Amino acid sequence: MKKIFSTSTFENIDVLKRTNTDKGGLVLVTAHLDSYMMGVVLLGMNGTKTNLVIDDFFGDERIHEDVSKHYYSKYANMEHLMNGKLLDPSLHNDYFYSSLSKGEIVCMASDVPGTKSTIQIPFAGKKFRMPFGAFHFANRTGSKLAAFVCIYESQKKYRTIFLPPVEIFPDNAEKTMRPIYEFLESWILKYPERWMASEMFRDFQDMK
Repeated sequence: MKKIFSTSTFENIDVLKRTNTDKGGLVLVTAHLDSYMMGVVLLGMNGTKTNLVIDDFFGDERIHEDVSKHYYSKYANMEHLMNGKLLDPSLHNDYFYSSLSKGEIVCMASDVPGTKSTIQIPFAGKKFRMPFGAFHFANRTGSKLAAFVCIYESQKKYRTIFLPPVEIFPDNAEKTMRPIYEFLESWILKYPERWMASEMFRDFQDMK
């Protein structure tokens, strides 16, 4: 991993810098695109305490225990490099709010169907109900809200690109999240074959 970190690149990495006036941490939105999990690890190796919002599918008794053990071991190794935690928000939402209040980073992939969402976001040529949990994390903790993608370039070399923090409109989640989704969409369209959430696209709720 040290070799990978030394050969990988970061664009707009100033996003990670904190100032004396920063009240909260940094919420980083990403997509299930290419090497996003590697991006989270590289963030932690950059010296930031990084946490990842992740659904704990592997606790489901229908999944073979060997599969669950494999992924839990993988997650534990990731946490060591991230200096943070991978946790299910349905069980540990307070942890993420506390982390942000301490100035830490919380990453979350927000390109899956938001069936409970009332926000209409243009995405892939239509308007869909998109998740806005990242907005709540940032808005309620006074944290900055930005985005990133991590792209595999060659053996042991990754490129992590950040979208600088967007303006947060406390009473308008749609206006706040729109540039985030525009950024993610632009990268998904560049590498559609690397978008792992594409099979869920048919389940997105179209706001016609």
